[in-house]
Amino acid sequence: AVREINKLEEKYFTPLLQKEKGGRSFYYYWNDENIDSVVTESGKELKAFVGFLHETSNSKKVKNPALFEIAAAYCAYMMNDLSTAKKYLAAADKMSLTPKLKDQWMLTNILVTINEKQNIDAAFEQQLLPSLQWLQQKAKSEKPEPTQFYDIAQWKKVYRDLLSEILAKRYHKQGDLYKEALCIGAADAVVSPELNYGFERGIDFMRNNLSSKDVEQLYSFLTNKQLDQFGNFLVKNNSIKQSIVSEFAGTAYLREYDYANAIGWYKKTADKKTMELITNPFADLLYDQEEQLPAEKGFSTNKMAFAQTMLQLQKLVETDKANAGKHYYKMATGLYNMTYYGHAWGLVQYSRSGSDGYAIPKDATPFQKEYYGCYSALGYFEKAMNASTDKSFKARCLFMMAKCSQKQLQRPQYSEYPSNWDQMEVAEKAYWLKFKYNKYFPQLVKEYGATPFYKQAYNSCSYLRDFVERK
Repeated sequence: AVREINKLEEKYFTPLLQKEKGGRSFYYYWNDENIDSVVTESGKELKAFVGFLHETSNSKKVKNPALFEIAAAYCAYMMNDLSTAKKYLAAADKMSLTPKLKDQWMLTNILVTINEKQNIDAAFEQQLLPSLQWLQQKAKSEKPEPTQFYDIAQWKKVYRDLLSEILAKRYHKQGDLYKEALCIGAADAVVSPELNYGFERGIDFMRNNLSSKDVEQLYSFLTNKQLDQFGNFLVKNNSIKQSIVSEFAGTAYLREYDYANAIGWYKKTADKKTMELITNPFADLLYDQEEQLPAEKGFSTNKMAFAQTMLQLQKLVETDKANAGKHYYKMATGLYNMTYYGHAWGLVQYSRSGSDGYAIPKDATPFQKEYYGCYSALGYFEKAMNASTDKSFKARCLFMMAKCSQKQLQRPQYSEYPSNWDQMEVAEKAYWLKFKYNKYFPQLVKEYGATPFYKQAYNSCSYLRDFVERK
């Protein structure tokens, strides 16, 4: 019976949980493209299985009827039939329960209680706290079962997943992203109490999902001296700490180009080393280069200095009209270097995958659209071009606009063609035609072909040469 439940979790419940927005899985999974049909068929199987378990429990033909009744309640919970789950739990509570079955009853009851509540408010959090404390204690006190490759700590996993995949998703649903982040951070704390494994999912979730408004709420919650018992429990048992949040708050505002607020938060950050950069955020490069240049050996600046310079440039374009083009260009360079392709991407991100780029993620946040699409940078290069009369400078601005626009073409993704490689190949060919025929190249060739910069660009950019030679 238990093995059948495990199989139904895998075929039915896990895919349903993965479809819910929010939270963070602590494991990796892979689903077939026909998973929806598998879930539909498994749902029918699960419904019949609930009836079988309940009937078996009441048949007086098994030695442990409580196991089957609690299993029936849990399976009803998987189907979101909470009223039936509660009814079966009430029946099981009157039976003779072993210590293990008492634990299973408690766990199932917690799951049902969380899911039947429409809104998680302060009163419900206080009601839930004893159950979380009980579960945390089970996780802390269990003796892991050793295997050939790693130790199995089942209660640790249960506590972790309850926080990161059940409770976190409920907070996500009601828009409390800062508490969603704290739930994932609390799951971190139980997986590795010393927090010494270098990649905390709660911190990672905060940095990739919270806006400046959300992080302000998070900071206020962490620094609140009058939190209730639930709040204190969440803050005390967490990987997300006040010092990390203040630095990220500055970065969240930097992502939104709110330099004044970014500076304010960076001033609150005690550990200034977390803001350091070893690449020049205003480097004017024709080639995209993420790593440090040989000439930058020993170079050092920080996020706050960048924000201060950008704030100063915002004022100069208004007060120093004669040099507005240069000021706009420097701002545009800073904005470009903040992107995935830029020389100082570390201004706004904490890690960088080499396999991203040339595609904006599905359901991208405003920051992700800028990070992968270079929209603001393009706009400021255009402002710089319009503010100047120097034809070679205007050509440089136009070339940089071409670089930005190149990133805005959506490259076909493997996820869009899970099993149709022929269509993927056709889409790739169409993409490359658009990619090479940059919409700004005709103007660059026609109006600025005689400028010194054009010659420099022609000799350095194979895309421009191919365009001119009609390759």
